[in-house]
Amino acid sequence: MDRLGVDSNEAKLAFENLEPLADYEAAGALQVVDGDSDKDNSTLKLADELAAAYGDIGEEAEVIRAWPRQEFDALADIVFDVTDSSYREVKTAIDKISYLQKAKLLSQQLKNSQLQRKFEYRLELLTDLGTLLKVREKDLARDISWQTPTPRYGYDIPKIIEASGLAEEYSQIFDRSLELYSLLDIKYPNIAPLALLCGHKCRWQLTISLNGIVELIESKDERLDLLGQKILNTIKTYHPLVFEFLSSSLDKNRWLTD
Repeated sequence: MDRLGVDSNEAKLAFENLEPLADYEAAGALQVVDGDSDKDNSTLKLADELAAAYGDIGEEAEVIRAWPRQEFDALADIVFDVTDSSYREVKTAIDKISYLQKAKLLSQQLKNSQLQRKFEYRLELLTDLGTLLKVREKDLARDISWQTPTPRYGYDIPKIIEASGLAEEYSQIFDRSLELYSLLDIKYPNIAPLALLCGHKCRWQLTISLNGIVELIESKDERLDLLGQKILNTIKTYHPLVFEFLSSSLDKNRWLTD
C-alpha cells in the first residue's frame, strides 16, 4: 500500500478492467471479430435454442476432464520410468499395496515436476476478459478457446472502488459500453464485442497441467494468482490428494475454501 493506504496493485487491476477490448483485438492479442458473415443458420438456431433452454450463467470454474481419471494411476507412469518391468506389472504391483501406502508414495512423488506434468485438467471458466488475456500472454496453458464476448455475464465492481465511493461512476463506464454494444449489435453484430471492456466476464476453456496451476498461484500477477486458486479449489473433488498436497505446500492458504 502507498502512504494513503491504497493498494496500488488492486487499484491497477481495477483500472485495467476499464480498458476497451478493441485495443487488444487491434494488437492481435484476442480475436473477437468474426470475419465470416455466412454462418450456418442451423448452427445459429441451435445456439439460440440452447441459450433459451439453459440460459443460467453456471459455475465460474468447472472441470470438464481430468487426467488421470484416478490419482493413483499416475504412480504407474512414474515408477515405470525407473524400472525394467512392464507397465502392466507395475500397475498390478501398485494396485496390491494399501491405500495409505499409495497415498504416501503419491505425496512424496508430487514434489517431482515430472509427475506434476502427468496431471492435466480441461476446465471451463467464467472470468473477466482481462484474465483470459493474461493467460494467453503468459502461455501457461494450451488449447485455449473462448466464446464470443458478450455483456450477458456482467462484471464485478472491485472492493477498492466500492470503498472509495466510486462504484456508481465505475458502473456508468460499463453502462456506456453496454449502450454502444447494443447499438452495434443491431446492424453490425460481428463487431459489437469490440465495445466491451476487459472487466466484462467471458466463458472460456483451457487445458492446464499441475505445473501450470502452480505457476499461476506462485505468479506475482493478482489475476493469475486468483485464477490458480480458483482452479485448485475446483480440482479438489477429482484429485483430493493433489489438492491436499498443493494446499499444504503453497503459501497461499488464505484463499482456499472448504
